[in-house]
Amino acid sequence: MNNYLADLKNDNNWQQVYQDSKTVTYDAVGGYSPLPAFEIPITFDKLIIAVRTLSAGAKYSWRFSGVLTQRMQLGGGATPLPVASLSYNRLRINRSHLLHFPNYNTDYELLFEPYYWIKNINLTIWEYVGPLTEYVLEAIKNDLSQIETKIDNLSSHS
Repeated sequence: MNNYLADLKNDNNWQQVYQDSKTVTYDAVGGYSPLPAFEIPITFDKLIIAVRTLSAGAKYSWRFSGVLTQRMQLGGGATPLPVASLSYNRLRINRSHLLHFPNYNTDYELLFEPYYWIKNINLTIWEYVGPLTEYVLEAIKNDLSQIETKIDNLSSHS
């Protein structure tokens, strides 16, 4: 996996791409079915995203809201292969999460599955749309600059 430098604190480098909320409905006797998964109808291509889950009814003792899965369609021919799960992230409840995915040179999708005890939840996703610079390039540029300085110093002493 490549490592990147990113300007994460610049508001202009973030774009909100998804927001939705779900609440359970109770039946006549007070029972309810768990919340269905959020099948996010967006194809993502950015390596860095931010995700926030908020639940107004969360108990203090609850630590996690659910699992976010990164998925990718394998193949691409006339008969595509199955969708494969690439990574799983347990998301803390009422928190924001910065996620950095490996670069597979392909688009991916996300699926969020709230835990069964969550009765209401709001899910928001932002993509990092700012510039990414690979560490390797930065290291080479720094090394090159140091070499040029040393050559200049040697040349001026001759």
